[in-house]
Amino acid sequence: MKILSPSKFFTGLWGFFINCIFCSVPAIMFAQNDTLYFKHFGMQQGMSSNSVSRIIQDHLGYMWYGTREGLNKFDGYNFTVYLHNSRNVNSLSSDDITCSAVGGQGMIWIGTSGKGLNGFDIYSNKFSCYHQSANSSSLIQDSITSLFVDSSNIVWIGTASMGLDAFDPQTKIFKHFRSLENQENSLTDNHITCIGSNGKGILWIGTRYGGMNRVNTHSGAFTAFNHRNENSNSISSNNVRDIYVDPVSNTIWIATDWGLNKFEPWVNKFTAYIHNEKDLSSISSNDVTCVFKDKYGKIWAGTADKGVNVLYAESTKFLLYIHDADQLNSLSSNKISSISQGRSGMMWIATTDGGLNAFNPKSLPFNLSNPFTEHCDHNHAACIVAMIETKNHSIWYATPDDGITEISSSGEIIHTFRHDATVGTSLCSNNIVCAMEDHRGLIWIGSRDGLNTIDPQTQKVSKINFQTIEDAGAAAWNPHYSSSGHAITALLETRNSITWIGTCNGLFLFDPDKNSTVLFRTEEVPDPFTGIITSIAEDGEGVIWIGTREGLLTYRPLSKKLTWYHHDINNIHSIGSDYINSVYIDADENVWIGTEDAGLNIFNREANGFVSYAAGDGLPGNSVSSILEDNNSHIWIGTLAGICKLTFDHFALTRIRSFDETDGLPTTHFEKSACLKMNDGRMLFSCSKGIIMVNPDNLNPNTRKPPVVITDFRLFL
Repeated sequence: MKILSPSKFFTGLWGFFINCIFCSVPAIMFAQNDTLYFKHFGMQQGMSSNSVSRIIQDHLGYMWYGTREGLNKFDGYNFTVYLHNSRNVNSLSSDDITCSAVGGQGMIWIGTSGKGLNGFDIYSNKFSCYHQSANSSSLIQDSITSLFVDSSNIVWIGTASMGLDAFDPQTKIFKHFRSLENQENSLTDNHITCIGSNGKGILWIGTRYGGMNRVNTHSGAFTAFNHRNENSNSISSNNVRDIYVDPVSNTIWIATDWGLNKFEPWVNKFTAYIHNEKDLSSISSNDVTCVFKDKYGKIWAGTADKGVNVLYAESTKFLLYIHDADQLNSLSSNKISSISQGRSGMMWIATTDGGLNAFNPKSLPFNLSNPFTEHCDHNHAACIVAMIETKNHSIWYATPDDGITEISSSGEIIHTFRHDATVGTSLCSNNIVCAMEDHRGLIWIGSRDGLNTIDPQTQKVSKINFQTIEDAGAAAWNPHYSSSGHAITALLETRNSITWIGTCNGLFLFDPDKNSTVLFRTEEVPDPFTGIITSIAEDGEGVIWIGTREGLLTYRPLSKKLTWYHHDINNIHSIGSDYINSVYIDADENVWIGTEDAGLNIFNREANGFVSYAAGDGLPGNSVSSILEDNNSHIWIGTLAGICKLTFDHFALTRIRSFDETDGLPTTHFEKSACLKMNDGRMLFSCSKGIIMVNPDNLNPNTRKPPVVITDFRLFL
């Protein structure tokens, strides 16, 4: 995303995350059919390794990532890497980090694979290391698998094979809890895998072979929860990988090597979510590695090699997000190791071989998987050339080779109309170019081979006849006209219910009495002129604006005056290009012209000239294919280099926000004129991957005030 004239003020850490990386928008819940677009972070962005084990966030807002090659801190702009240094006793004891947790008094706790426990003081920037020794009050084992810090600042430490430790940073004493034979009130297994808590003195301990343990930290009592074949309400496996305790409902979510489990302690019941090959909405794999509940109530379950599954509240159906080599913003890897959410709402997904994935639920202005795209044949989706919304809120979309389809407001297909050579009342052609709805509710369909109308109530298709092209004097418009067909390129019904029809052979008017068209004739037609009409619009004064490949024409019906505007290299106030793609008139009667090679032009009525903005002024590209105005008077344009939101003060461009693949767009290639502003303010743009739905309201500034963190200070004397 590119923004002109960015602010130079300090931004806080949350501001870094939101403003620097993602769009700033108010909190929303993304719909169940949304495609997620992830921002990727790895070694190319400054991380020490692409194998990430754990994600945490400290009280200042910094994100911390444990990896196989050191500890990484992210401030929203850059990564700071902490590595083991054999010559520095205050460095990490090992680069192979297995787990981490945030403690009190500015401490970050880091567990390693075989090199003990590290405490990092974020204020002094120093590490303290704790190892196993002969002292019974020392760490029980140097191979640490999990960490948790409770409300009393006690650090709970899970080890690979020696049970559980509780460490008091004040006394530096480790207390040990182990599995003891023939003693029920102890751990069921010394192979600790994860630790969760509800913050009320209760810990939930996951083990590799002994299921889950409930620990009362006040009494030291243990309660075991094991898989039992005879009990369908027991946990699905004794190999527990991760535990998430819902602080609101007290529901426990457990990741195991045999599915995801939901445990309701008040009824002592486990519900298992198991993969079913016959059910595409089941969890993608039983090999679940991590689980997390976001602030919107969705459960995120990572798997060993089948991506991320999302379960919505009160649902049993999962949505799957996986790595797709053809999709730039899909997950970087299917091997998920950790999932977390920052306080700003950012979702973070760690992988074992693909680095980090970041997704902001608040920044979803774009939606590719909307009801309209879902019904498009993806072989044709790149060619959606026309879209309209009718008075009854149905959507019609057309392609150049498969006719036109009507879809209800709920996304259900109502009917598809195609050409059928055996049926005289079918469409003239499947090669549709343009469409519109008239005041009677009839749908007009312009194609490469003629013009039709459709009555949606009866589904009757009628053909509009053309005058014999030679008799109409088409040569006056187009010396190179073709009498073999009538390619319709643009349609407009005026406020006076007059229908204007743009073709490759000039401009026609519809005569309803004869159900035929009449060639628009005038002696003021510029010469030479091919007659190819690209766009037609009417302003509030009834002036007709006509885009062509030889410039812009205006026609005043009352005076019957035709004016031609063309590019003049010696006149900076002339139109930027004669090749017009689209003409759009906004709510304030401003006339906007999208050109093929000279960007966006605005007509200045007072000066009778044009103001032009092109790539050199900040637009993503010079080929402007579509133009819309949102409900906040911002202009949106589709180009061959992405979507752009423009803010103007009179004719002065004051702000540009360009969006491309890095902002979640699946492509930057947007087709000519295929755009639509819906009645509810949402906008549709056709691109080479389908239909993009844009909700401009989701792009309002974030009003949350970020805390300021000063990371550097210099005094100049």
